[in-house]
Amino acid sequence: RVFGARARARYCAAMMPTRRRKLSLLSFLDPSGFLYVAVFAVVVYLKGWHVPVIGYVRHYLGYISPQATVVAEATMKEVEAGKAIDLVDFFAQLQHFCSGGPGDCNQWLESMPDVAAAVKRGPGTWDRKKLRKGTALEIDRLLVEVGSKTDAFNVREDFRDIARELKDMVAPELQSELKSLKEFG
Repeated sequence: RVFGARARARYCAAMMPTRRRKLSLLSFLDPSGFLYVAVFAVVVYLKGWHVPVIGYVRHYLGYISPQATVVAEATMKEVEAGKAIDLVDFFAQLQHFCSGGPGDCNQWLESMPDVAAAVKRGPGTWDRKKLRKGTALEIDRLLVEVGSKTDAFNVREDFRDIARELKDMVAPELQSELKSLKEFG
C-alpha cells in the first residue's frame, strides 16, 4: 500500500474534475482587488483629488516638455538682448542646455558671462520671494555638476557669481546646505 485511506481519499478528491462556474452577465463584478482599486480611483477623481500621475511618470522617464524648451530658448534670447533674468529662468536654461535637454552645453558655457550678468541684473526671483528648498537644492546640484566640467573652467567666476545670487535667494537655514558656495568659493 502506497497511500493510507485518508491520503488516498484526499488524492482522489483533488484529482476529481471540479464543476465549472456558470458565467453570468455580471461575472466581472466579482470582489477582486482590481475592482476595489478602480472604484477607489473613480471616487477620488469625482471628489476632485487630482494627482498628476501622468506628470510623475513623464518626469521619471525623463520626458522634457516642449514648453520647457520654448521657455529656455526665450530666456536665452532675452540674455542675448541684454535683459535681466531670474534664477528660475537660469534653472530652465541649465536644465535645457546641460542636464539632458536638447541644447548644446558647450555653446551655452561660451555665453555664460552674458547669462551671469543677466542673472545679476535680475531680481533673484520675479516675485522677490525666497526659493523653495527643492528648487534651490536642484539649482545648486546642477551648478556644481556643470561647473565641475573641464569645459567650464574658464567661466568659474560666473558660476561663483550665480552661487552668490542663489545664496541670497534661499532661506538662511538652507544656506549651509549649498554645495556650490563651497565649490566655487
